[in-house]
Amino acid sequence: MRRSCTGQTPAPSPDDLETGETVRTPRGTFHVTDMSREQMEAAGYGLHHQSDDGKYLIMGNGSRSFAIRNEEVQEHAAPEKMTVLVVEPMKEPYVKEIDPDLHSLQAEVGGDIAASYPFSDPWGWSATMRAS
Repeated sequence: MRRSCTGQTPAPSPDDLETGETVRTPRGTFHVTDMSREQMEAAGYGLHHQSDDGKYLIMGNGSRSFAIRNEEVQEHAAPEKMTVLVVEPMKEPYVKEIDPDLHSLQAEVGGDIAASYPFSDPWGWSATMRAS
């Protein structure tokens, strides 16, 4: 462990916390470091640009640059799957994982979807009518 002349442990550098991952942008390839934006700014790095998908911020200090995860995007990312309860006539209800997009929902019910919120509680259901 490094110590400064005052006996305190210095803050980690981006090199100390590299994850081994890289991010490629039109401006180059950057090593990912496991530091927050605030830690990078305290270490003298400023925002240079972000990845095309917005998941990474590229922070530079004039001579070196690193990628960090964009914490704002991570907090608002859509779930990869959603859990639904499938209820079909004359069958036992069952739980299923599906993609959280309109196309997947419509494919699951076999048509258009109508949402209904019949009560003051914050829940609802979706339904479709199928011709038999």
